[in-house]
Amino acid sequence: MDQGGEVYELRLGDPNFDDEDEWVDGLPADFQPARRKRNNSSITFEVSTPRVAPHDLEELTKDQIRQFLMNENLDDFVASIEKMKIDGDAMGEIVFYAVNLALDNNARERELVSSLINGLSPKHLSPEALRKGFNQLVMGIDELVKDCPDAVDLVAKFLARAVADDCLEPCFLTQRDGLPALAVQVITKASKLMNGPHGMARLDNVWGRVGGSMDLDLLNEKIVMFIKEYVSSGDDDEAARCLSELGVGHYHHEAVYQMIYHALENPETGEALFKLLKKFITTNICSEGAVADGVKRIFTSIHDIALDIPTAQQNLDYWITDAHNAGVISDDLYAAKPRVTRKRYASSSLQPPQTR
Repeated sequence: MDQGGEVYELRLGDPNFDDEDEWVDGLPADFQPARRKRNNSSITFEVSTPRVAPHDLEELTKDQIRQFLMNENLDDFVASIEKMKIDGDAMGEIVFYAVNLALDNNARERELVSSLINGLSPKHLSPEALRKGFNQLVMGIDELVKDCPDAVDLVAKFLARAVADDCLEPCFLTQRDGLPALAVQVITKASKLMNGPHGMARLDNVWGRVGGSMDLDLLNEKIVMFIKEYVSSGDDDEAARCLSELGVGHYHHEAVYQMIYHALENPETGEALFKLLKKFITTNICSEGAVADGVKRIFTSIHDIALDIPTAQQNLDYWITDAHNAGVISDDLYAAKPRVTRKRYASSSLQPPQTR
């Protein structure tokens, strides 16, 4: 059986078995097939997955790479590639397409692509195919920089990382003769990364400490930092970039929590942070689930927060009402907000927060 094919078997008596022979298009009208009905007989047929045509390779391969960047499942990616029956020589195209997609993404995706190259080599990605893919990237750098101005630096990092991971031979970085000027720059930068102080060790984190590899305390610190910088600068695009580049979609609830906490602690920043959260939602940076989880965490801990911020519960009531009126949080989430004890608040010597 050809690789990727599947075998099916129908037996007489099976409800899916039709004992009446069917005519086949294109056969002569007087053709009489032999009857196949006999005791304990069966029909076995095979379904084979055809090899991917060259003109379909790019689209299908990119779809599988995008899926990998979402689920980070190397086994699923390998199974999909094997099912597509991609020739060994064509595997270099995967390197080319994967790096191209990574150039348009963030540090998380670039780290995943470097890990993908490492995970595929050498069992599924031969040294020859890898050289072919990187050679295509280096020789096409003039076109890449048109869409990605940082392509020279980024491709150099992919090259150096592949050498550090023992996927690509170091001799690849010695070629210079006959290369275009930008291609020489890529090779030169990759060589410097390899030969710099602690080069091999540093290349393990060439894309920074991203996603799940980052210490939780450091991740929280980065989230608080971009919130404070936004409050100071008002640059919501930069804040959105900072959160996206962390590559921790599963942890966006912490960003929502910290934004609300900062608004409770500094009521004068509430309106600005409300606008930032709305931007995160409308641009799909933060999912509905992340927003709900962050808000619920605030609800759960509001009494503890009020020990440090006496007006926290009242500030939250105003803030959540604005968010609900603007459609940022759902009716169900709004209904779950902590109830403000008006009598206790009215007798307090604290001044109520100003409405917006």
